[in-house]
Amino acid sequence: LIATFVECLADMAPHENERPADIGEWQVREAEAWIDAHARDGIGVEEIARAMGVGVRSLQRSFRRVKGYSPSEAVLQRRLYQTREAFLTAGPDATVTAIAAEFGFFALGRFAQQYRKQFGEYPSETLTRRR
Repeated sequence: LIATFVECLADMAPHENERPADIGEWQVREAEAWIDAHARDGIGVEEIARAMGVGVRSLQRSFRRVKGYSPSEAVLQRRLYQTREAFLTAGPDATVTAIAAEFGFFALGRFAQQYRKQFGEYPSETLTRRR
């Protein structure tokens, strides 16, 4: 009876290859820092989860709980903000197409809509008034 009880307890304990069910707020911040560093690399949720050592569902739940949005939305936001910064600091020969492509935006119509929704202006308007 005791051996069966011990076996049951052993089966309930997490195994080495199991990932935690949820990650904490500091780990979400770490994930955001990782996203910032890799925004130009065409990353997805799977790559973020792998880099953080957690499962995709755990990462998604944690982002929703801590930030109120998904990791995919975090990636899009970071890429949009980095693209905007590139527009504002671009040289005189820079184009919207070249900068957008540099950050992985290839569907330019969709990119322009997302950009306008985020910043209230089109990418070309930002590029025109660069610093």
